[in-house]
Amino acid sequence: MKNFLLLLFGLFTTLIIAQPTATVNGTSFNSLTDAIAAANGGDTVTINGMFEVTSTVQIDGAVSLAGDDPEEDGIKLASGSTGRVLFYSNTVASDFSVSNLTIADGMATGNGAGILIDKCQGTATLSNLIIEDNEITSGPSNGGGISINSTNVNITDSWIAGNVTDGTGQGAGVHITTNNSATNPTEARTVNIRRTAITGNISNTHAGGLYIYGFGDQMPLNVNIENANITDNFATGNGGSTRIRGGALASNSSVNTVTVNMIYVTSARNDAATSTESDRNNFGVYFTTDGGGGPVFNAYNSIFVGAGTVGNRGINFGSSNTGNIINCVMGGQINLNSADTNVNNITGRTAGQIGLTSSILRSQDGVTPPFLILSAGADTTMDAVDHCTASNIPSGVTIPTVDIRNFNRADGGVSDAGAYEIGATLSANSNSTLTKDVSLEPNPANSSDVVNIRGVDDDIRSISVYKLQGQELERTTENSNQIDTSGLPAGVHILEVKTDNRTYNLKLIIK
Repeated sequence: MKNFLLLLFGLFTTLIIAQPTATVNGTSFNSLTDAIAAANGGDTVTINGMFEVTSTVQIDGAVSLAGDDPEEDGIKLASGSTGRVLFYSNTVASDFSVSNLTIADGMATGNGAGILIDKCQGTATLSNLIIEDNEITSGPSNGGGISINSTNVNITDSWIAGNVTDGTGQGAGVHITTNNSATNPTEARTVNIRRTAITGNISNTHAGGLYIYGFGDQMPLNVNIENANITDNFATGNGGSTRIRGGALASNSSVNTVTVNMIYVTSARNDAATSTESDRNNFGVYFTTDGGGGPVFNAYNSIFVGAGTVGNRGINFGSSNTGNIINCVMGGQINLNSADTNVNNITGRTAGQIGLTSSILRSQDGVTPPFLILSAGADTTMDAVDHCTASNIPSGVTIPTVDIRNFNRADGGVSDAGAYEIGATLSANSNSTLTKDVSLEPNPANSSDVVNIRGVDDDIRSISVYKLQGQELERTTENSNQIDTSGLPAGVHILEVKTDNRTYNLKLIIK
């Protein structure tokens, strides 16, 4: 009997502490580095489970990495180890991707404690990633979460949170730069960031969320940011949200190396030092230039606000070469009159006044990044709801038809500013769990109905009802697949359905 119990205990231990595996071309490895060594350019290494590595995982070819669920699959630096987590070197000669993974706990002295993509050729596609709790520990290095150097990169449906730069490093969340030593240095590089949340990152100098820097004076750099939340980041210097720095292009000294376009971006509740009036100029998006007229900047249908008082600037246009600022909602701002086009913009508002919630809502459906919910502000004539008209957008500028959740924007040509659309419906292209197998019946419901949750495979542990603004109502049910809606007010609510393995956020309408 004793031997049987010991065997049974060992079996349970094996089940509880599963060994992660990495599979390439049908062969599975217990070592991630062994799997990568067995891969050739164009291969994909499939990761099942969470690898804890003791040193940097370096990839010198176009080898892709893919998990199934970033909550369960990924790469972390083991406690007590040092180095960045993942490094794609400049010998990578073609396209690759990293998807459905967590990249966490890097402790590096060089750029990119979480991920460094360094002068790679081709295009890198990063999707459905959680890049969190990585730290640049010292020195002037940049990019606590991720550093991108002279590479074309697409980032989608990701969460970049809780990363840190110590010393004199910048860009605690994301660092994007160029370098004259890259292959084909005069060819422009483009970084696209879509449906992504950059939240809660801390820089002990500048650029809490993003640092965009045209360091190489030969290479034009274009950064396009759409349906993104840049929120609750902090810098002790300037650019609590974002710092954008560019210089004169070597081939044309009157042209700046950097162009940044923001569309449906919510840059809100970012922070910096607060002791003086001048410090308040540094809270949000901040520009600095080494020549060439300043970085080129365009913003459409976006929000740039601080929290607390209007004096906490959402954006400082000084030192920028400001082009189109259209359909935007701003708090304190400086030099908006420098814009070439200044149309349908609201200024002098705080995050609370325009209806942004004070905390970010993490969806945890496996594919949707966290987001700040928008609601009608205290003064509906000055909030961000139904503010953006399509007729104001110049020809040649493409405006996405979905929000950060990949939900359809409002019909009729008028949509909300920022990343979140009130009353949006699931789009045909949404990857959300909601479209696959989970539903509410009935929905819409009456205030006297019992609503059933259908399609959740695991046992439901709890169901909590939230107001659309993210504030919890006094309604929670445990160990049941249904909830009584009696007494709930008419309107839209969020049901948070928790199992042992996943959390679903579902939209419930009470008639």
